[in-house]
Amino acid sequence: MASSADDTRSPDRPPRVWHLVLGGTLLVLAAILVAQYFNLGPKLSLDFGGRRIQGSAQRLHDSVYVLRFQDPMGDIHRKRYRGSFGYQRSHKDKFDVTITYDPQDSTKFQPAGVSYFPGLISGALFLAGMTAVLRARQLVRARIRRR
Repeated sequence: MASSADDTRSPDRPPRVWHLVLGGTLLVLAAILVAQYFNLGPKLSLDFGGRRIQGSAQRLHDSVYVLRFQDPMGDIHRKRYRGSFGYQRSHKDKFDVTITYDPQDSTKFQPAGVSYFPGLISGALFLAGMTAVLRARQLVRARIRRR
């Protein structure tokens, strides 16, 4: 039988801390999965470090386009692109689009701004997860100080 001293302990504190740690870890893992799914590393670096130029997009079929632009040296680059155009949506079959490209390697290009929304979602998940883990840490440290 348990003693009365064991009954006075608050059994809900440790699970709450572990729930915060587990939930925060899962949120950080979700942020990583979102970032990997959308290939955010190269896309964000291209969006923020690349040069912008006007190009064109031609719809082939559902969510598949041919992107085309001419760099300052006069070379014409084109590639197939699958996905959305972020804030540059259009319902036409052929339309102008702002392209972000790498000046050192102009074969690396994408529609400008395609990484903003997935980056925002991934960042929010990461911040929420880290906030939960740091809150759990704060609760544990406060409990240790009280002893």
